[in-house]
This record gives sequence, structure tokens and C-alpha cells, in this order.
Amino acid sequence: MFYKFIAGILVFLSFFVLDSFQEVTAQRVNNHRLECTLAIPCPKDIWPRVDFWIDVYSRWVSTDAILHDKTNPERVYRVLSGESCGGKKVSDVVERHKVEIRKKLKNLADDIDAGIRISNSEDRALLALFPKRSVAIIKDAIDGIRCQSGNRDRFYQALKRYDLYGALVRNVLSRAGLPSDIQYLPLVESFYDPAAYSRLGAAGLWQIMPGTAKELGLNLTATVDERLDPELATYAAAAYLSKSYVSLMSASKKILPEATSSDVSPFVITSYNYGVNGMRRAIVKHGPDYSLVLDNYESPSFQVAVKNFYATFLAARHVAKNANRYFGQRDQIKPIDYQTLLLTTPVSLKRVETVFGISRADLRQYNPALTRFVWQEWRLIPTDYRLRLPRDNRSWKDQITTLSRMTPESDKSLFSRYIVKNGDTACGVANAFQVRCLDLIELNRLDASATIQIGQRLEIPKNLDREQPLVRDPGGYRVRKGDSACSIAHKFGVACDALLSANNLARKSILKVNQYLLIPASVQQKDQYQSYVVRQDDTVCVIASKYGITCKILLETNGLNLGSLIFPGQALRIPQFNGSKIVSEGGGDLEHVVRQGETACGIANQYGIKCEQLILFNKLGNEDVILPEQKLVIPGVWAEKYQHPLGLSPLDQTFDFSVQVADINGKKIFRINAEATETLEHYADWLMITDLDMIRQLNHDMSSESLYIGDVLLLPITSEKQLDTFQRERQDYHRMLVEEFRQTFKVVDVYPYTALRGDSLWAISRKFDLPVWIMTRYNPSLRSQVPHQGDQIQVPLVEPRTR
Repeated sequence: MFYKFIAGILVFLSFFVLDSFQEVTAQRVNNHRLECTLAIPCPKDIWPRVDFWIDVYSRWVSTDAILHDKTNPERVYRVLSGESCGGKKVSDVVERHKVEIRKKLKNLADDIDAGIRISNSEDRALLALFPKRSVAIIKDAIDGIRCQSGNRDRFYQALKRYDLYGALVRNVLSRAGLPSDIQYLPLVESFYDPAAYSRLGAAGLWQIMPGTAKELGLNLTATVDERLDPELATYAAAAYLSKSYVSLMSASKKILPEATSSDVSPFVITSYNYGVNGMRRAIVKHGPDYSLVLDNYESPSFQVAVKNFYATFLAARHVAKNANRYFGQRDQIKPIDYQTLLLTTPVSLKRVETVFGISRADLRQYNPALTRFVWQEWRLIPTDYRLRLPRDNRSWKDQITTLSRMTPESDKSLFSRYIVKNGDTACGVANAFQVRCLDLIELNRLDASATIQIGQRLEIPKNLDREQPLVRDPGGYRVRKGDSACSIAHKFGVACDALLSANNLARKSILKVNQYLLIPASVQQKDQYQSYVVRQDDTVCVIASKYGITCKILLETNGLNLGSLIFPGQALRIPQFNGSKIVSEGGGDLEHVVRQGETACGIANQYGIKCEQLILFNKLGNEDVILPEQKLVIPGVWAEKYQHPLGLSPLDQTFDFSVQVADINGKKIFRINAEATETLEHYADWLMITDLDMIRQLNHDMSSESLYIGDVLLLPITSEKQLDTFQRERQDYHRMLVEEFRQTFKVVDVYPYTALRGDSLWAISRKFDLPVWIMTRYNPSLRSQVPHQGDQIQVPLVEPRTR
């Protein structure tokens, strides 16, 4: 027994020593024989870089953390088994090894500089990664250690999806006249996953962003996201790459007339990640020499991911072409094949399942473009959708005839009862059915946390025509030559004094070209309302007190709750009843029981009211002491509202995306504020017009590239139907962004970030790897105002959901 015990200890120690040895010894990247063509060249300078990425895809798995040099990725220091580089928080183990490597590199450089002979085997292995034995190069490497997770297991799964969709992609590329080997690019973009969704909002096989999608002719609505359709997304990607070839070839020939498609090809592939304009600037500066650009082109956005993009493409191509060598003989999956049925009327998911006898799982595989709104049965499959049906021994002729003879369905048939499904929240369901969350909570008598269970039946409130939220957000405008404050105000249908007040300007103030002005929101006047434009330091309750009404009345009139933010330039409706002010509404004020350590002003701040209001209402003197268990009445705050989850997640709250209407000399003008991911192509689609110039001419020939969040735009609306359609489609589009994000990610916490000098909304979003639209959800004021140094920005902490 004793000997068995000693043997066990020795085995344990041998594993420990071996593991330690593997961790601290520099790793050699394998050399691979690349197969290159004129269409897809392999510049010799990047071969070592490609070798590294081939090993990432074929040698190391996702639980291997590879510590390597970010500039020369083939310089691998250590591979840590059982670790990962994913996520924002680096593991303590990975960080500890980084610190050790930095220390070893510094000591190595110092020893070489001092002429000390390198005799330690570990140090010699480290030195071997620097063939030139240059002290300067070794010192530069100290701060360039990067962590990369292996991808062998993910790539193996990706090959199965490649079997499924590869033939489809090749067919589209052939029709577009593009090199067939571009079929391997989705392996880099999404691991060939049609359902892939990135933290920044890129989606589908080709990882297309929402704004780019519309420019490429893809539809994004509440019910259909064509980025998720492999065939349609490939047509869009092919259009982008074809345009890139033309643009970059033209730029190359201006510098080098004899430039060929082989010279330009690496730039075209890289443009899919970096953008055509970025690659064109690089070519203009250094010529169509890809290796020269990698070594010398400098730009804040030309970083590790971009510099490695073409190398990762070549690596993915090599591994896929030689899959049997790296993964052994695989069972090939039959390529997906289908026929399409153009729907002439909306149809429910249940009806399709019943008529065609196809399972929901199969329908989902063949129709990935249908969104959560359809799969959760919040919406019908829309008219003009091309329903994909498996192409097998069934002709579907009889089923198609049966479907065409059935009574047409409407979305309203879904709007009475709903059975809760996985991933649902009460407010998410309410938003999907276009009703107020609080109404749904009250009707179904949910608890204070609005808890719902899978399988629970919810009654949907029958108030589908509820008016949009009445608070209106301000927009922004950049001053142009010849503008004056009052001419700008007139253009957008607001009072000149309101514009001056919102921007802290006087009548004599001088405007500068490109100066950014807040454009106060516009509210259509009705007899019982007057309008108030929010000013600096206003609160809802302060505004209410000015007009002799309660907070509750003002909040409800404007579709707000106690958690809503207001900011300068917003327009609020002030209710008036027969010309008299409302003094009180009787009863319902909230009582607060004082706790140990609380102060009057601290309590006031907690409820969003002025300290003076609390003191006066409770007849306290400035020096009065409040005691634990003492009851204070909170003026204008009503108790029943605290029985519901007013701290709704910003993803559940309904933003106002409606059109603002104003009158200029009896003529109506229609204006909106641009939101994240929106383009002029979106607006034209929602307005049901095909001529973008109709929008451009109203807005100083604005283009999608010059459109910023918060910019005020005028719209060529000529009918109520056009107005209603625009507002509905726009609201549904933004709901779709939220729901697609929530399918893949969840917000687990929110933490503050202090804006630095020069920070922009885009830069902050990229810093935290988040889409811009989600930052505006958590920071509504950023929809119309730029962040300033010292501002507290709320940043959601996001984690992926398990599939």
C-alpha cells in the first residue's frame, strides 16, 4: 500500500512538472506548405503569420490560451492548457504568465546588452524566437504580448456548416464573377454560422452590420432579418466585394498602371473587415504592395485584427482545403437544398407547420431569416416573404394549394393571449405587442418583479392603438455658412427663443460654422396642452411645480415614469384643463419611513425631487433633525407606482421613435432625429419611396456617411398612411435590434465609466465592444448630445447566453 501511495505521488508530480514545463517553454509554430494562386496570392512576408493562424485553427483548442507577440504572431511564448482568452476579464493565470514573460524578456535583453552568455535552456528557447538577437526588438516585444484562444474544436464544427452551405455560397460567387476561394471567408467571419451575432451587432454568415445591410439591399424588419439568410447575405457580400475590387483596382492603377488583380486581391479581402475607404487610403499612401502596407501604414483603427485578417483568411482556406489531413476522414453532410414559396398574404407559424407537416426545428433551419418575433409567435410571417421548403421527394403542390385557399390571417389574431416561451420577459412581450408594460403587468396581476414562467398564459391588453410616448427628444444640427439661430429655428419649426435657451445663447450670440446646436423638440399643440422645453438643471417635479400640477400628472401626460431621464431641449406637454391649473389630485402621495443615517436632502434626491420641496411640504425647518422611523410625505410621488418594476431595463423601455410634426406658416413639416444604425436607405424604405434625392434635397444633400446620431432631418411625408407606416416600421426595426441582441447576450450588470477628453460615443462603444445603439439605451442623453470629459456614462456588462 505504501509503495502504491509513493507511486501515486510520483505520477502526480510528473504531471505537475510536465504541465509546468509546457507552460514555460516557448512554442514553435509549425511550417505549412501553402497553395497559392494568382487570384488568391500569398505574399512571402506573411507566411509565418499564416503558419500561426493555421495552428490556431488546427492544432490548439478553445481551452488553450496562446501567449504570443501581437506584431509577429508566430512568436509564441507559451500555451496554457485549460485557460481561455475570451471575455473582457483576463484570468489571473493568464495575467500572471504575461507578467512572467515580460520579466524574462527584460532580463534577456539586459543580459545580451551586458554581454552575458545565455546558457539556461529556457532562456535559449526564448532567444531563439528572436533570430536577430536584437536588444531593441526584444525590448519592443515586452509590451506586445497578446492572448489568443485556440479554435481547432470550433473549426471542426464550422466545417460541418461549411458542408451545408458551401455549395450555395460557391454558386453565388460564381454568378458574381468572384474567385471561388472567397467561399472560405465566412469561416473567419462567423465559423460559417448563419445565426452568429457579434457584440457589436454584426449578424449572419457574413457578419453584416445593420447599417451596411440596408445599403447592400438586405431587409431588416421586426419579422425578417435577411442578414441571417445565407443565400441573400452571400449576394450582399458578393456585391460589396465586387464594388471593392473596382474601387481598389482603380486606386492601384493610378499609382502603378501595371497593377493586377493579384496585387489588389489581399486589399479587397481585408476591406471586408477594414472598409473600402480605409484600404484605398492605404494604397494611396504606400502603393498596391500589401506587405509594405502591413509594415508601414499607420492609423488608429489599423490594428491587430485588421493586420491579421488576410492571414487568417489564407489559414482558414488552407485548413478547409486540407481538412482530412488535420481532422481525419469526416462524414460529409449533404448540402442544404430547398425550393421557395412566395407568400401572397401573411401567415402564422402554426398554420405553416400544420399545412406542410414540417417541424419547427426544420422550418428554422431552412428559414433562418425569420426573427424572434415570428418564432415567438408575436408576428405573422409577412407578405412577400420567400418561404424555404426542403427539396425532397415531396412536391408541396397540394399543400401550396391548400394554403392559398385558407382564410387570410392578421396580426391582431395573435393579440389576445400569449403563452410565455424561453427567454421572454414581461416588458419584452409588451413591447412586441405594442402595449405598455405596466398595463400588461396589471392585467395579469404579476408581482413587483414582473416574474413570468415558461408556459404561463398572458392576457394582452386591448389597447393596440395607444398613442406614442408624448415626450419629444431634442436633435442636433451643425451650423452652415449663412445660418442664423432664428433661421435654423424657423427651418425646423421651433421658436427662436426656445433654440437660444436650449443652447445657452443670446440674441447677439455669434454662431460658428460646424458649431453643434441642440434643436428643441417639437410638439403638436392641442387645446388642452401647452409645450415646455426642458432647460439645464430641470427635473420633472420642478417643472410640474412651476405649472401647479403634480409630478404624477406631468409624468403620465408625457408617457414617462420615475426612472425616465429628461435633458435640455426635450419638449414636454403641460396639461391645461379649461384654462385652470391643477393644484392637487388628492391622496396617493408616498410616505417614506426614515432610516438610520438618512438626511432630508438625501431622501429628496432618492425620489428625484428638490430638497426644498421635501422640507416645505413636511413643514420642516432648515435646522430640524429627522429621526429614524419618522414618516415623511414625498410630494408628487404616488405610492402605487412603486408596486411595479419602474426600474425597467433600458432594453425593455419604449423609446420614442415617432415623427415630430410642426407648423410653419400653416404648412406642416415632419422631422426626426437620426438614431444609431439608421441610414438614408432605411428612411426611404420606411417612407415607401425609391428616390433618395427626395430626402437629400430637404437636408443639404446629406448622405448616409455624413449622418450622425441626433442629427435633425426633414422628411418628405405627404400622407397619413406614409407617416403611420414610417413610424411603425422604424419602431419595429429598433425592437428587432433589441430582440436579436437579447437572443445571444444578456446584461448582467451596469457600471459607470468616466468620459475622457476626446471621447466620442463611437469610441466608447468600441472600447467596451458594444453596439452604439445599446449605449444610447443606457444613456438616452447621448442620442442628441456628445459626451464631455468627466461625464458619467453607464456601461452595460454583457455576457453571452448559452445556446
